Amino acid sequence: MIRVTGQTYQYPGSKAITFPDFGIEKGRHALLLGESGSGKTTLLHLIGGLLKAQSGLVTIGDVDLTALSESALDHFRGKHIGFVFQKNHLISALTVEHNLLSAPYF
Repeated sequence: MIRVTGQTYQYPGSKAITFPDFGIEKGRHALLLGESGSGKTTLLHLIGGLLKAQSGLVTIGDVDLTALSESALDHFRGKHIGFVFQKNHLISALTVEHNLLSAPYF
């Protein structure tokens, strides 16, 4: 179960983004749609604990991510959350093989 409640995030120099409350039950799928710049990636980063919101809660199972220390959040994320980023985070000076071999170190 993922529950998002009262989430607001503001990038420096921008207006705040307020996200609607929602929940996704375990085993269910959801689709996130919106215009470019509407906050889709920001919301995913908030749910994944990569960003800290100015207000609100993100709960995964019975764990409130907003209450975790950075260390505890890193540990939780490593065990329970996976990311496929929009952009490749590769080192252009390395071969494909060396980029793959270096992945565990980043």
